[in-house]
Amino acid sequence: GMEIPAYLTIPKGAKRPLPLIVLPHGGPWARDMWGYNGLAQFLANRGYAVLQPNFRASTGFGKKFLNAGNGKWGETMQDDLTFGVKHLVANGTVDPKRVGIMGGSYGGYATLAGVAFTPDLYAAGVAIVAPSNLLTLLDSIPPYWEAGRKMFHTRMADPGTPEGKAQLMRQSPLNAAGKIKSPLMVVQGANDPRVNQAGSDQIVIALRDRNFPVEYLVAPDEGHGFQRPVNNMAMFLAAEKFLAKHLGGRAQERLPAATGLSNFVRITAGAIGTSITTTLWESRAAMHHHHLVERLSLGDPVAGETLAGMVAAGLSPEQALAQINRLIDQQAFTRAADDIFLASALIFVLLISSVWMVRRTGQTAAAVDVGGAH
Repeated sequence: GMEIPAYLTIPKGAKRPLPLIVLPHGGPWARDMWGYNGLAQFLANRGYAVLQPNFRASTGFGKKFLNAGNGKWGETMQDDLTFGVKHLVANGTVDPKRVGIMGGSYGGYATLAGVAFTPDLYAAGVAIVAPSNLLTLLDSIPPYWEAGRKMFHTRMADPGTPEGKAQLMRQSPLNAAGKIKSPLMVVQGANDPRVNQAGSDQIVIALRDRNFPVEYLVAPDEGHGFQRPVNNMAMFLAAEKFLAKHLGGRAQERLPAATGLSNFVRITAGAIGTSITTTLWESRAAMHHHHLVERLSLGDPVAGETLAGMVAAGLSPEQALAQINRLIDQQAFTRAADDIFLASALIFVLLISSVWMVRRTGQTAAAVDVGGAH
């Protein structure tokens, strides 16, 4: 056996057995380190034990440990997570019926692999910018990564060989989507250059095609990991509600209106999983032509009730979203016009002040000249 270092965060004062979130790091050629971790603390605050395993292929533990992960995506690398969960269940720390998994990038892959390859282990999963198809992942390597392509082939497999392609297909959660039976949330940035949206679309299509409910959150203005605070807040609000529903942890119902985020979050979180999303994604054709695109940004005064009200009034989901887009455009135009007016007024005031100062300076100079003549 191989010893797998890991960090375990336990909510203060919590009674065991606890619900657990397995939080595998991205990379996978990276590692979790000792110190403050905001996401682990957030989840612990919500009542979960958090396991952060440095599975084989993690860096910082020697070349042998790193190379032990070569070609082992979804296999022994995934076993390292599985046995970590089983250890915590065996010693009474964790409730086996309330185990979830959540991660981004490779951690998102491990999330999909967890619910697909060990479907009885996890009660819920949140996969963030997660590659579901390893062939798609390697095919989408951008030109500026070309020098590293051979490294990917060494660490994963070479899709140019029959055996490499077969291995990557076997290790792709997409090809085991039929085994998934745990609730799943998929989060994706539309502009992701590393894990293209096509990868997330593929597994959502596969699950929708067998009428399996999957929550899909796409941010049109994000890439490989969310950067805008408003999008991160929306994602984590949706995720904590999802986890609370399936694992029994705590969740904050909504953000205070003073934050300026409640409108965005209400529509994002409220639309996910409702008939609006279901209608948009109900078929393969709809999947390819429609995306639940959230265009609300900080301060947009469009509440979630607006969307629900439009649908209740008889508008189709597509018409309702289009109407909201028009409202946002109108508000943006109005705000821009107001900004231009205020800027023009400020320039006018500064111009008048400058003219007054020049005239006053000229008068003072003339008075000095007159005084000198006496």
